[in-house]
Amino acid sequence: KNKKIKNKLKFLFIGQKFYGKGGPICFAIAKELNKRKIDFKFKFVSRDVPKNYTIPKNVQVIDSNISEDNKYDLYNWAHLFLFPVVQDSFGVYLECIETRTPIISTNIYDKSDIIIDNKMGRMIDTPFQLYDFKKFGTQWKNWEEFNQCFINEFKKGLFNNLINEFTNSIEFYLMETEKYQKTVKNIESIALEQFHPQIRNNTLLSIYKNL
Repeated sequence: KNKKIKNKLKFLFIGQKFYGKGGPICFAIAKELNKRKIDFKFKFVSRDVPKNYTIPKNVQVIDSNISEDNKYDLYNWAHLFLFPVVQDSFGVYLECIETRTPIISTNIYDKSDIIIDNKMGRMIDTPFQLYDFKKFGTQWKNWEEFNQCFINEFKKGLFNNLINEFTNSIEFYLMETEKYQKTVKNIESIALEQFHPQIRNNTLLSIYKNL
């Protein structure tokens, strides 16, 4: 599907583990967008949103299972995939590439090897993540302790800069629609370079010849 930004921005999030995948950060981004009077629709697909959690204006929570066909319909509907994840994840990055959906994500682990910053979306450093070498096994030893640490740090404002960087990146794509279109085209061309079978075969052949 041809992705073009006109007036209303369309965002997508898909993920379980509300805190680990950055759900509160997503909602804070939505609140900031509302403050800036940016017109948007945010489809937030998760069955893990806590009960009685305040849902910001313009956010639609989809708390049911979705089929593969419906999932790809959502990707094709969205202008941007928002993913301020603080634990590891992998599949959504490949699905964004497959559907040419620019992603704004935290730059954790090896994700910058998959998504090239400023060419296929944005990769933004996070001040907090699950497998922090200094904190994993000391400040938290299990998932429940990690969730509580996340909640405490979120309340203290640790993620405020991250929220602003996400929001500013969204606003940039809204203002610079040609840059957005170029990003969409970049995803397709870079994916062909990285994953096309013939390029892989040529690389293997070159390695074989040099043995």
